Amino acid sequence: MSFDAEIPMTGKDAENTAEFPSEALVQLIHTQQGHMSVRQRIEGGRSLLARSMWSRRPRRWSMREMGPVLAVAVVVIGLVISARGRRATSALSVAVDGGHLDREGFVQAESPRPARLRFSDGTEVLLDRDTRASVRSLDSHGARVSLAEGTAHVDVLHKPGTSWLFDAGPFLVHVTGTSFTLAWKAADQQLDLKMERGTVEVSGPLSDGSILLRSGQHLIVRVRQRETLIRDVEDEAAPQRPAPEARAAEGGEQEAGTPAMTAVTSAATGAGAPLHASRRIENVDWSAELPKGGFEAIVEEAERWGVEATLNKASSENLAALADAARYGRRDDVARRALLAQRRRFPGASAARDASFLLGRLEESQHDVAGAIEWFDRYLDESPSGTYASEALGRKMILVRALYGDARARAVAASYLSRFPQGVYAARAQALARAP
Repeated sequence: MSFDAEIPMTGKDAENTAEFPSEALVQLIHTQQGHMSVRQRIEGGRSLLARSMWSRRPRRWSMREMGPVLAVAVVVIGLVISARGRRATSALSVAVDGGHLDREGFVQAESPRPARLRFSDGTEVLLDRDTRASVRSLDSHGARVSLAEGTAHVDVLHKPGTSWLFDAGPFLVHVTGTSFTLAWKAADQQLDLKMERGTVEVSGPLSDGSILLRSGQHLIVRVRQRETLIRDVEDEAAPQRPAPEARAAEGGEQEAGTPAMTAVTSAATGAGAPLHASRRIENVDWSAELPKGGFEAIVEEAERWGVEATLNKASSENLAALADAARYGRRDDVARRALLAQRRRFPGASAARDASFLLGRLEESQHDVAGAIEWFDRYLDESPSGTYASEALGRKMILVRALYGDARARAVAASYLSRFPQGVYAARAQALARAP
């Protein structure tokens, strides 16, 4: 029912309205409101309030008569504030890239490359191929992600009031804005958490209270052995010269003073296989090494060869892996160059089209709203049905609204609802389409 139509009144009601308009108004709201949306209640309340204030003969109102009218005005104002508050605090949304949900609701990777959870606030969770994880809840402040088995690289975007929770076996990791790698081995009952930046609090068995971890620390908890270890990642990442037997196995001694193998270990993860100094760009497979978490190791190897030389010689697959490693390691400069090289050298590849979307995300993270919209438009022109089409159009809608206002954003919202009525940004698009 809408309050836009006239509400019929009996003679008695009309008489009461003329004599005591405020009391009749309250009665009408209680009897006529029916099942309405918040917006309908607000509009109807305003309409009734306006009619009750109109009189053919000017008269003075007593405080007793004005009391109910003022009360209704307060209710209308409260509804307006409540509706706006709900819009401002809408829950986050999440998209799964490179994976799918199984029957139990867990994310499963679909290829050798890791699956990625992309949240609408910019937070990303990268999952190894054999990792089982699920999103247990979402709200306006963050999410709760459950890691049943495997390894996840977490990059939470820090904003005021953010609150993210990660379950790993019997442990709970509370995050406000940071980056780390979290692993849980159910068979061994072992937790492994390596910090890149920020701080987290870890609670669970073997500790009376929460364990606070800061940037560069590595926590290992072995439940069965009742052992808790905290180390500095820098100490674990120190290069070590292999033993003579290992050098012989690799093909004999090299020149004096030159180590046969340079152990380049990711400072972000403290893990990953060592990378040989003698490896050639043509022989590497970074796409296979990426799920192991050696993000900084991949970037460091590219820098050792020379970034420009790497960008000119690497395969399309390795350029994509380098761009991902640089993004996860917060090396946006290298990521941007790798994505642009992908588009320049392999213009017909799907990875080159995907690079447009990823460049848009990079521009968005750097607060270049106009630049991000331009890259999202380019991706939508090149890949209207591509993997990131829903995400690109949803992000464009939000950015157009921020830059140009609701009027221009409604057209994008209508396009989104037409193409992706069940998409992760559908609720926002519907709210924007309904907004006055």
